[in-house]
Amino acid sequence: MNSLISLAQNILMISGNSPPISCGIGDYTAHLLPAIKEDNQQYSPIWLSRKERWFSFPFASCQGVPLRRPWHKWERRGTALACNYLKWKNPDLVHLQEEFYSYMEGDASLQLARGTRCPLIVTLHAYHLDPKIERQTKLILDESDRIICSDRRTAGRLLDRTGRKADLVGWCSSPVYPQLLANEETSSSQCFATFGFVHPDKMNFNVVREALGRVNGNNGTVEWKIIGPMDPKGNPHHVKLLQEFTDPWVEFTGRVNDLNDKRFHHRLAGMTAMLLPFRNKTGSNGTATSRSSLQIAWAFGLPVVASKPIDEEEDLRDGDNCILVDEDDPDAWRIALERILNDQSLRETLRKGSLAAARQFGWARLAKEHTRIYENLLN
Repeated sequence: MNSLISLAQNILMISGNSPPISCGIGDYTAHLLPAIKEDNQQYSPIWLSRKERWFSFPFASCQGVPLRRPWHKWERRGTALACNYLKWKNPDLVHLQEEFYSYMEGDASLQLARGTRCPLIVTLHAYHLDPKIERQTKLILDESDRIICSDRRTAGRLLDRTGRKADLVGWCSSPVYPQLLANEETSSSQCFATFGFVHPDKMNFNVVREALGRVNGNNGTVEWKIIGPMDPKGNPHHVKLLQEFTDPWVEFTGRVNDLNDKRFHHRLAGMTAMLLPFRNKTGSNGTATSRSSLQIAWAFGLPVVASKPIDEEEDLRDGDNCILVDEDDPDAWRIALERILNDQSLRETLRKGSLAAARQFGWARLAKEHTRIYENLLN
């Protein structure tokens, strides 16, 4: 038995990005690894990724987990260095966090999968239907021994397109541990929030703006804070949004540099609700439990109004832990927002539902599901 345990100790986790690079999957991995280490002390995880700049030090750590970053790009040199490290380290198990765009649209993840000489687990964060991307995804999955999908939509596409069933359908827990929870006292003002990466291909900002415009009429008493990185000089999408969204009740607050900042927690807990108009199309997974924005809202106990996903997500319970509306229907959004504003009982129900969902989708439970797969595979 001791020999079996020793085989399971050396776990190499690979992702396209790692902190301080801004990346949802990097943040996800940064929280998952310490939780895995805490759940089972027999595992000694190491994280392989890329560094932020060419001059950044290749050796680092993240919450007690060693972080190895051979190069700053996933091109030929960076991929070769990572593959050499994989070969030299000779781990007992490799766990690859796969999302095509996080590897800078290259084939680094495929090369690493092919270079693995031990059991390989792949977490699929999205199943893109673009022929080129899907071809590479299938080649990576052909190398894998187990597959974890980050949400049900991805798991459904995996089954439909490959015939393989996910060994685990996971989620992304909140990367924030709230210091203050939303309630009627903290949410005294009428103010909605949208939190996440500000990109019109990811969220339908226009439909919320139109709906809130109808709610506000000529008064403009209900505010909308869009919280996320903004680059008005280098990002044409941001330039266009700033040019079009000139309403006095809309504010782009910018990036939150420290998610544990007390001022950010007080601001978020003071919101009436979180609005998440996720796109439902090829490049986006829509509303799902893999969305960190949704998990953050749940963690704070905020009422949530979100786009109705194309595929059923049984963990999204309309009227309990969220209100689901058609993504591109401004009148449906208006009705949902007015319900939130005018019905205290509904707000309280949604707050309770959010907190219950946050408890259900914690990092500890996700880590336990991962270590169960590790043990089954290695033993």
